[in-house]
Amino acid sequence: MDVFKTHACVTNQKSPAQSVFSEEGNDTNNNQVWNKAQTQLLIRSYQLLEAKVSQGKLRKKSMWEKISEEMREKGYNFSAEQVSGRWKTLIRAYKNIKAHNAKSDSSLKTF
Repeated sequence: MDVFKTHACVTNQKSPAQSVFSEEGNDTNNNQVWNKAQTQLLIRSYQLLEAKVSQGKLRKKSMWEKISEEMREKGYNFSAEQVSGRWKTLIRAYKNIKAHNAKSDSSLKTF
């Protein structure tokens, strides 16, 4: 999505609240908090692989596994399921803020 090219995590601005995951995984830390650097890496990795998924050259499950492996190489221990869940959380937060800002009587929120 184009919105993540200008997101606070990518442009090194202040980031919104961090998200906590409590999904189970054999080789991952449960209840680990995603920090700004981890979220930035996820967004950048997604940007690089998303075109292949759109073209049908790569399945989403494989993309999440590749991103998880890249994060492991950088020292972040998240499973493919946790990476996918974090992405879904980012998208949901973005959509909620966009819907909130579309209401005329709402104060402006930023993502």
